[in-house]
Amino acid sequence: QHNHGKAVDMEWNEDLINFLVTEEGSTWLETHNMMFYIEDRPGSAKLRKYKQDSTFSQYVFENPHATGPHVHIQLKK
Repeated sequence: QHNHGKAVDMEWNEDLINFLVTEEGSTWLETHNMMFYIEDRPGSAKLRKYKQDSTFSQYVFENPHATGPHVHIQLKK
């Protein structure tokens, strides 16, 4: 969705990640018709704790083409 101007990548920020899974963060995403991923390469040490936590695991995206750990936010289709 980056090529269509419908997605941005934000630097890895645990405060942002934690906010986006709260009720307030989820409401903000829904209000603006957006979704997010916690993204990095497969096997990433940064993703490990998020993959193991049911609150976050649904948002983890292991992307072999990722350029590094980041928070991906995009408009829903």
